[in-house]
Amino acid sequence: IVGGDLAAPGQVPHMALLGFGPLPAVKWLCGGALISPRWVLTAAHCVRSAKGPARWVRLGSWLDGQAEGPGAQQLAVEEQVAHPAYRPPAHYNDIGLVKLAEQPVLGPAVRPACLHTQYTINATKAQACGYGSVEYAAERQGDALRCVWLPLLPRVDCAKYFGEVMGTNQLPQGMPRSLLCAAELAGGKDTCQGDSGGPLHLLSDVPYCTYTLVGVTAFGKFCGYAKSPGVYTRVSFFLPWIEDVVWAREGPEGPDRTDYDYDEYYEDYDSQYEANYPHVDAPWLLYEEYT
Repeated sequence: IVGGDLAAPGQVPHMALLGFGPLPAVKWLCGGALISPRWVLTAAHCVRSAKGPARWVRLGSWLDGQAEGPGAQQLAVEEQVAHPAYRPPAHYNDIGLVKLAEQPVLGPAVRPACLHTQYTINATKAQACGYGSVEYAAERQGDALRCVWLPLLPRVDCAKYFGEVMGTNQLPQGMPRSLLCAAELAGGKDTCQGDSGGPLHLLSDVPYCTYTLVGVTAFGKFCGYAKSPGVYTRVSFFLPWIEDVVWAREGPEGPDRTDYDYDEYYEDYDSQYEANYPHVDAPWLLYEEYT
C-alpha cells in the first residue's frame, strides 16, 4: 500500500494473506478477504501463481511475518477456485476463492466481511488494505498491514488513463462494468505489488462496525504515480458466482440455490447500470468514445 497508514491489530478482521509454496519457505504474495467461516475471496491470478497454487492463509494481525496478537492464525488451503471465465492476459473476471482446510477461530480480530450487492456505491471513497509494497518496484514486500482511503473514479474517466491497452489482449473489449476504479489522481496513494486480491471496502454503520466489500484488488499501472488509477474487480457483479461456489460447497446446511434466478439478478443489475449511465449504449467503455 502506497501512502497508507499502519493498521492497528484487529482493525481489519476480514483481512487475509495468501501464501505459496511448502513450509517453511512460504512466499506471502497476495491478499484476500474472509467472507464466510471457510472461504476467502481473492483475485483469480492469486489462486495460482508462478509458485503454484495458494496453499496457506494467514488471518488476524501479522507484523514482519510474526503473529501479532492472539487472533493471528495460519491455516492450510483445501481448495482453490478461479472464475471459469478468467483468461489472462485479459484482466476480466479476475476473481477467485480459496477454501480453508478448517474453520478459523472467529472473534473480534477475525470475522467475515459482507458483500456489496448493488451496482451503485453510495460513497465517494473506499479503503484498500494490504501487506504489499509501499512504493513502485520496491525490492521487498511491506512488513505490516497498511490501509489507504481512495476516491472512487467513474469508469468513463478511468478508461481515459488506459488508452494504450484498450483493444489489446489486456483490455480487448474496453473497461466493462465488472470493473471499478479507485485513485488519488494527484498520486501518492494506491495499492501496489503484493496487494493483489486484497479488499476494497466500505465501513458499514449497520451492522455496526462491519465492512462491506466492493472490490478485489486486480491491476494497475505505476502504483502511486499521478494519473495512474488502480482497477478492482467489482464484487457485486460476481455475487451470483460467489454464492454458487461458496454455498454449493457448504454441504446440506447451506441455502437451497436451485431456484435462484440469475436472469432476474442481472436484469436488476442492468437497470441500476442504465440509471447511472443513460448516455452509454453498451456496457463496454471503449477509450475512443471518450476522447
